[in-house]
Amino acid sequence: MNKSIRNFFIFACLFSWSIWVSLILSRKGIIDVEIPRVVYFVGAFGPIVGAILASLVDPNERLQDTLRGLVKFKVSVRWYMISVSVPIIAYGLSALLTFLLAPTPDFAFNSPINALAIFVTLPFVLLGEEVGWRGFALQNLQKHTKPLRASILIGLMWTVWHIPAFFVFGIFETFQEFILAFAGLGILCISLSIILSWVVNSSGGSVFMAVLNHSAIAAVSGITNLAIKNPIVFFSFFILTFLTMAILVVRKYGDRLGLIQDRSNDK
Repeated sequence: MNKSIRNFFIFACLFSWSIWVSLILSRKGIIDVEIPRVVYFVGAFGPIVGAILASLVDPNERLQDTLRGLVKFKVSVRWYMISVSVPIIAYGLSALLTFLLAPTPDFAFNSPINALAIFVTLPFVLLGEEVGWRGFALQNLQKHTKPLRASILIGLMWTVWHIPAFFVFGIFETFQEFILAFAGLGILCISLSIILSWVVNSSGGSVFMAVLNHSAIAAVSGITNLAIKNPIVFFSFFILTFLTMAILVVRKYGDRLGLIQDRSNDK
């Protein structure tokens, strides 16, 4: 990990964690300030803040190079289709397996208003993540190491960055539950990191494709509000599905993850 990546990760964590820890302290009554939970989403902009600050600290890092991929919209239509369809396939398959194997699962959906709110807000929120992870970190690391190794490292950083977010909503009753969820998140983040790197590299460096893919994942998750009696079953299939996809990508594209494929045929 080079100096620029270390700076980026430290700045990203400092920004996000300061917001998320404040929410945790407020929720537990340790600080006598009521902070709206919507502030949680401000913390998601940590990676873009980290990229900006790392670029300011290191004169060799140009922020415009990071942002160039964000406005790369002119890519093959198939990458738009892949970016949207991958999350739908993953959630659909996980839901189907859960329905078949979990006892009496129930499926509930958010209201159309909530669905619209998710579609409108998520791209902006996740833009703050992807400019940092795929725009800055991936492009920087790929100059010094192979894309697969870079993707795994980003997946590990992505996992650690999420740690305080686990406690914002207080969903864990025991330490064992946290460890299991954290391990699952680690596998998921590394798998998604490989898939998103493949999408970005194969689309000619379009970070916008990563924003679209990440937004689709979060949107399907939010809109398809699965109220099942065995959520661990669904979450397990969900992780397994993305892990399988990541393995298939690596088997087909190798450790370059599409970085050197012929762009002239990508139409």
